[in-house]
Amino acid sequence: MSLKEKKAVVIGSGLGGIASALRLQAKGYDVKVIERQAENGGKATTFTSNGFTYDAGPTVITARFLIDELFSLYGKKTKDYVTLLEVDPWYQYDFPSGNRFRYGPTLKNTIDEISRLYPNQVDAYKAFYDYSSDLFKIGYEKYGTASFDKASRLLCSLPELIRSAAFRNISGTINRFFKEKELRQAFSIPPLLIGGNPDNTPAIYLLIHFLENQWGVQYAKGGTGALVSGLVKLAKDAGVQFMNNATVKSLEISKKKAHGVSTKEHGKIDCDLLVYNGDPLFFYHHIMDNQKLKISSYLKVKFSEPSVGLFVYYFSTKKIYDHVPHHLMVINENFDHHLQSIFRDKKLPEQLNIYLHRPGATDKSMTKEGFDSFYALVPVPNLQAKIDWDEAKSLLTKRVVETLETRVLANLSQNIVDFHIKTPFDFLQQQNCYSGSAFTIQPKLTQSAYFRFPNRIPEIENGFFVGAGTHPGAGIPGVLTSAKIMEGFL
Repeated sequence: MSLKEKKAVVIGSGLGGIASALRLQAKGYDVKVIERQAENGGKATTFTSNGFTYDAGPTVITARFLIDELFSLYGKKTKDYVTLLEVDPWYQYDFPSGNRFRYGPTLKNTIDEISRLYPNQVDAYKAFYDYSSDLFKIGYEKYGTASFDKASRLLCSLPELIRSAAFRNISGTINRFFKEKELRQAFSIPPLLIGGNPDNTPAIYLLIHFLENQWGVQYAKGGTGALVSGLVKLAKDAGVQFMNNATVKSLEISKKKAHGVSTKEHGKIDCDLLVYNGDPLFFYHHIMDNQKLKISSYLKVKFSEPSVGLFVYYFSTKKIYDHVPHHLMVINENFDHHLQSIFRDKKLPEQLNIYLHRPGATDKSMTKEGFDSFYALVPVPNLQAKIDWDEAKSLLTKRVVETLETRVLANLSQNIVDFHIKTPFDFLQQQNCYSGSAFTIQPKLTQSAYFRFPNRIPEIENGFFVGAGTHPGAGIPGVLTSAKIMEGFL
């Protein structure tokens, strides 16, 4: 059978699934993408409510070269399909002390900010930046696009990882560099945005800091859904077929190979190669539940710890808050209380750390004339905590609005004209996130690289995982890279 006669089926049209479809189609496969929702993109979508537009996230684009690569596969340029806007600053951190630390959009800007607010920490930051650069060279340039399906890969990387202290947790590593509490808190936030606890997420993930400085932070004009639309158009133009509103019932597997996917709406769809873009825990519990698992898969399914859940409050106001930047981190007085509540106590946090997203600061097309639109994202326990989310969402909404009104959005409660709420239960229902965990499994040491779900599905020789749950992990760079690793097997 020639390559052009081979059929590939991609289950799930998140960014990892779309990237996989593009890479497979470019190699000559006949590709079909099965998506249970009417819209493509998975969590990366935009939606409207009462005439207001909201970006569901993820909204932070870094390592844009990974997006450019997909368009270049077909001799196209990204700018002809989607406009990527530069974000300035990348993030702002608002502390109870009144300090407002603006991070980015250049290394000089960040150093100048630290010099202004924490003059005795400038040398510490430069050392931290150099350390992040070293981690990037090891963790991304050398091993980032390599599969860790075999223990031998991990063993080969151990000397460098040990030498760079990449296994030390992020909290301990940051505390070694900074004496200033606010900087410690600011640089501990990134693991929360990929579902992890800085107290047990390995330092290798600090390579994100250098990655941001290397390629900047962008936002897709029109929202993340506009990026998805551009990639889907590219894929359809290339011949990829998208089958939306289609639900996978089961897989046809024989002799350790997938030969077809059974759907409720279209019956059996034949395949010579299978890609699953979704939560591996959901895959094993609901799609592979009648198949015999390899011991490695069994152990990961049994002992994996799902990531935190997310409470997201989307809202629009009749007042425009021009002073609020695109990405604002509102840090509470007891930063660690929030972490302990969600990771240790499995309870709703009383004091909130809030990631406030205001796309209108960068892209006016995301706001209605005379209004402002936001979302407030709060890490919360996942569904394993047995929280009644019908009750909890009202309580958390009150805490979010009160916190934002007190800290950054004066008279907020009087100016809200529209809102929409998403809880971990919605992530389960809408995106098949096991336990409502928005980032699949936690990026802790024992769930990273070789210990994460592998890029090749162990029970299916021609099957692959892509997305947040496999190596290298969550975030747009991680899911796009997983598709690149998948391609490397072919």
